[in-house]
Amino acid sequence: MIRWTYAFIDRPAGLFTEAASFWARATGTHLTARRGADAEFATLLPIGADPCLKVQAVGDGGGVHLDLAVEDPVALTRRAHELGAETIAATGTYTVLRSPAAWSSARCRGTTSSAARSRRPPRTAR
Repeated sequence: MIRWTYAFIDRPAGLFTEAASFWARATGTHLTARRGADAEFATLLPIGADPCLKVQAVGDGGGVHLDLAVEDPVALTRRAHELGAETIAATGTYTVLRSPAAWSSARCRGTTSSAARSRRPPRTAR
């Protein structure tokens, strides 16, 4: 089960500051301090809502990708493989998948964020 999804805006490292500033202004969010081994990540924090949009500095190119916080990463990876996805990287923490149409990769990891762990099911109309 997917507990939370993060969308990542991937920008070349040399354009990260400019791109992150633009997306913070465009989305009306607050940009967190950069983090990661190479200060390659930042989160766009909305006011009064859970964070779901992040920016990442990448070596070249750019694009978008999804991070899926799931209860069972192994099961999701297995199911994605059955549907034609391929693993393009795997660590002890996450697996990077590419869809059969070669769309942006998705990183599948165990449920770790506070938003993913504490999210209540949506209310439905009766």
